[in-house]
Amino acid sequence: MPASPAAPSRSSSVHPVGHPAGGESGAPKEPPRELYRAGAPFSDEELQMMVAEGALEHLIADVYAPAWRRHTPGLRARAARLLLPSAVASSSVLCGESAAWIQLGGSPGPRLTLISPVFRRGRAAGSPLWQVHQVELSDHDVRRVSGVAVTTLLRTAGDLFLGVGTTDSRRSLDLLAAGSVHARHPELSAAAGAADPAWMSRWWLLAELMHARRQDLDAATLSAHLVARVRRRRHAPDRPARIRTLVDQCASRRRPTVR
Repeated sequence: MPASPAAPSRSSSVHPVGHPAGGESGAPKEPPRELYRAGAPFSDEELQMMVAEGALEHLIADVYAPAWRRHTPGLRARAARLLLPSAVASSSVLCGESAAWIQLGGSPGPRLTLISPVFRRGRAAGSPLWQVHQVELSDHDVRRVSGVAVTTLLRTAGDLFLGVGTTDSRRSLDLLAAGSVHARHPELSAAAGAADPAWMSRWWLLAELMHARRQDLDAATLSAHLVARVRRRRHAPDRPARIRTLVDQCASRRRPTVR
C-alpha cells in the first residue's frame, strides 16, 4: 500500500502572503493583508519562516509586509502606527529619527520617536517601543502621511540637528561637534584610528535626508530655521555662525569640522 503524501506545512501553503491554509476543507481564505504582526493569523515563528522563504520583508519592530509590496512612506507610516496604542497615536506626531525613516526607509532605529503634548516622558519611559518628547510644535510643522501625523521635512531636519527625536543623544550636533576631538582635530582622530562617536550616525542620517530631498530643503533654509530656534534660548555669540558652517558641511556630505 503506497504511503500517503505528507500534509503540507502551514508556511509552504501560504502563497500569496495573507492566505492561511484552507486547503481541501474549502475553508474561506483570508484576503492578503498589507501588514502583519505576530498573532492571528500567523505566529512570530511563522512570520520569521515566511521572511526566510522570501514571502515577507521586515519593516519595523515586529511588523512585516509582503515582499512584493513597494515600501513607500505611506506604508512605513502605517507600520509605525501599528506599534502605538490608539490614545498615543491620536495625540502624537512622529518626529526625528522616525520621521526621517518614513521619508527615507532604511533602518528604523531602536524605537519610535514622538512629540506629544499629552504623554509625558515619565509615563512613556516604560515602553521599549517609543520615546516621547514634549517640545513646542506648531500646525505648520506637521503633515499627514497616509493619515499619520509626521513632522514636515524642514522640522524633521531641524529636530535631527537639535537632538529632538534622537536616540543617541539629546544634545544638538553643533554642541557635540564643538566638544569632540573628531570635529576639532579630525587629523588626530584619523591618525589614531579612533572610532566615530555615536552621534556621527545622526550626522550622516541628516546628510542623507538633505541629499535625498535637496530639491525641497536647502542649507540656507535649514540654517535659518535652526538659528531662529536657538535664539529663543541663551546661546554663545558664535553659535549661529557655527550652525551655518556645519549645515553647509552636512549638506555637502562632509565630516563635521569645527575650528
